[in-house]
This record gives sequence, C-alpha cells and structure tokens, in this order.
Amino acid sequence: MGVLQLFDTFYVNGSADGAPMPGDIYWVPVPTVDEVSRVLDVCRVDPRVHDAFEYRILDVQRQHFTERTDRLPLKLLQLEATEELMISKAKRRPAVVLYGSCVGSLGGASTTEQRHAKHLLKYCYVVAPMFSTARPDRPTTFFPKLVARIRCLMYPQFACLPKLGANEGKPGEIVRLDRLIVTHLGRGCARAGFALQPEVFQMIKDQLVLVTSGVTPDALKEVEEIVCDSLPEALR
Repeated sequence: MGVLQLFDTFYVNGSADGAPMPGDIYWVPVPTVDEVSRVLDVCRVDPRVHDAFEYRILDVQRQHFTERTDRLPLKLLQLEATEELMISKAKRRPAVVLYGSCVGSLGGASTTEQRHAKHLLKYCYVVAPMFSTARPDRPTTFFPKLVARIRCLMYPQFACLPKLGANEGKPGEIVRLDRLIVTHLGRGCARAGFALQPEVFQMIKDQLVLVTSGVTPDALKEVEEIVCDSLPEALR
C-alpha cells in the first residue's frame, strides 16, 4: 500500500506567474553534496596583472578559508581574505518550494548599514529537491526495496511521489528533506507548471517538522498507522 494509495491526486496546476508559492514545483540546479569539499584555488598569472589568473581544483586543505598573504587581489573575483570559491557538480532537478522569506524593511538603518544588508530585502526560497526512482534500465540511489520502505514512512527525511505530473500510484520521485537548498529562484530556475496537492504538501511539511524537531505531528502519526502494516515483513 504505502502513501501513494492514500491520495487520489498528487499534483495540481502550479502558478503561471507572480511570486513562487509554497507547494509550487520549480526546476532548480541541485549541487552534489561531496564528503570532501573542493575549492577552485586561484592566483595571479603575473603579480603585476590583476585580471589574469590561473587555477587548480583542490580538496579543501588547512590553508583554505584563512587569511593568505600569498594571494593577491583578483579584479573579477573580489574574494575577501577568508573566502574561497567552492566547486561541485550540479544537476537541474524539480524541487518543491517549502517557503520564502525576506526582510520587508531595514527600519532606520544608516546608508552604510543598508548597503551591507540590502541582500536581506531580496526574497529567498527554501526548496526540497526531487530525485528519480530507479528503473530496470537506469539504476539509481532509490532502488525498489528502499522505495517500498520510503512509501511506508520508514525514513521521515524522504517522501515518495509519482513521477512529476502523474497522478497514479506508481513511485517516480523522492522528495529529499535532507538536501534543502536556499535559492532566489532566479536565473537558471524555471517553473515546472505543477504544484503539490495541498494534503500531499501538508504531509511533507509534517515530515519536515519531524526531521527538524523530533516531534511527530498528530496528522502524520495517523498516516504512519495506516501505512506501517502494509510493508512486507522481509523489508522491515
């Protein structure tokens, strides 16, 4: 059984314009989470020329993120003394908009304070990326036995959905609450044209409450009671 049999509809039409809304689905670049971070280590080609540089890709080391006397300022990068350029792979994936926020006003801030804090006036969104389930011709992280456990809410950090846009009982997407991303949903992002049905979105929000607080909302407890006995004994 599992959660895919609890709802008749999983997706509805998303907003076509205006600001992103909670529950909307967007295509978003999703970076790989590396066990060891990598940096783009840059330096001038010639100490006398500040707009030409060379680089190496390195695993993060002791000297990174510290003040380095050997690194001269670079015109195009504007790195502060303890800043580095991080590098990682990324893939464009669908993602559920969980919420957005910004500071409406900076109050009586001075001109200098406003300049340093102006980025707080821009809307940022927290989104949860969706990863495809495995197929016979495309093995992925989320293989069938693992997906069966996710469908029965064995892992609160994962939520199982049908393939994006489909309203049927077959698994296709896994919402990952352990890979949340902060984004402006600007360049490089795009509306997917879908949003989660409100009851489905509420279940995922309840799972997020459990993941972040350790407290299971009452509504989620009811769902767990319905689906827990549907998992075959061999998969428990």
